Amino acid sequence: MKRTLVFQDGDSQKFWSIEVNGTGFTVNYGRLGTKGQFQTKSFETEEKCQKEASKLIAEKTRKGYNELADGAEMPELVIVEKDPNAFQFSKEQKAMLKERVEDEQYSKKEAKLLEKLVLKHIIPCFNLKIVDGKPTPLDSSVGGIPYCPIGEELPKDENGNEIPLLIQLNLEGIELPGYPNKGIFQLFMKENPPDLEWEDFEEIMQTGNRARYYEDITAEYRKDIPYSNHSMAGACGNDMPADQRHYKIQLEKGWSMYPLLYAEFFSKEAYIFGNCEIFNEILKILECEQTLADIDPEEYFDYDSDFFDVFSDMFPDVSNIGGYGSTPQGQTSIPYSVAKDKKDAKLIHLSEDIISWGDCGCIYFFYEDITKIKKDQSLWGYGDMS
Repeated sequence: MKRTLVFQDGDSQKFWSIEVNGTGFTVNYGRLGTKGQFQTKSFETEEKCQKEASKLIAEKTRKGYNELADGAEMPELVIVEKDPNAFQFSKEQKAMLKERVEDEQYSKKEAKLLEKLVLKHIIPCFNLKIVDGKPTPLDSSVGGIPYCPIGEELPKDENGNEIPLLIQLNLEGIELPGYPNKGIFQLFMKENPPDLEWEDFEEIMQTGNRARYYEDITAEYRKDIPYSNHSMAGACGNDMPADQRHYKIQLEKGWSMYPLLYAEFFSKEAYIFGNCEIFNEILKILECEQTLADIDPEEYFDYDSDFFDVFSDMFPDVSNIGGYGSTPQGQTSIPYSVAKDKKDAKLIHLSEDIISWGDCGCIYFFYEDITKIKKDQSLWGYGDMS
């Protein structure tokens, strides 16, 4: 009896076959298109031989191998051309994983599978970085002077007071799925009162922001608008005077990965954007037969475990558009009841590298389509004061 199984996933294209003869079997395995290697093993009885062969076949099937039908020809090796724009692990990131294997934090197998997890779920984004220079009305900025065509007014609150600019993004030339590559996106937000309580900030997040999107920015714009010096503008811990809190920012192509850090991240009540799926993948990687449906993740993982801390090193928390939401300390506290409704939404994620709020807080604003934002529309927002 001979059975042949094949695994084809991108650049990984392998075959594995086993032929049982009485009390022994021969395994032939290798890359498609090659003869591969052979291994022979003998047993005391035919029953033991068959039992071991069945076990090996089941292991390969669990790993994603597919069995060829009787008489079917071996598939040809498919040459997969690498996308030059696809994510590639840097030397530094590979070194981080290697170091953890050497420290016996991971087995080689776990490290390899975690690499696959990253490649499957990582998505492109644009990181927001403060750079030198004073922002103009056409620049991306946190604080700064908002672009406002002649004849238009800045957004106002219910009392008729102008709402200061928190962030402006010039999207000219960016290439990001689901985003325009031109125009200016703006988010204005009420100032936080000095004695701010969390309940007050939550209300400001929901009703105190106004969004705008200008597709055409060739129109003449007002030059009488002063700099917006928002109290939240600037990296956490900066000591710039109140009248100088406006910064030019640059959009840089980057990559965003789920912040897989702490056990509480996987709790049923607090996770973001479908992480049940990822948690189940991790259990599979760790060869656990259970799933999130029948396990308490906070009990499964040691609460202080650093099993996932490699992700915070590889993908540090930075402000971005188009990526996943996370917090500076790697947790997420967006409730499941909210996250499930926002699963397919896009977001702008502002973190401690460009805003100051609390110890190292961050905020998110969700939207379906920037180009369809109505003038002075309030976006759904959420904050996490870590």
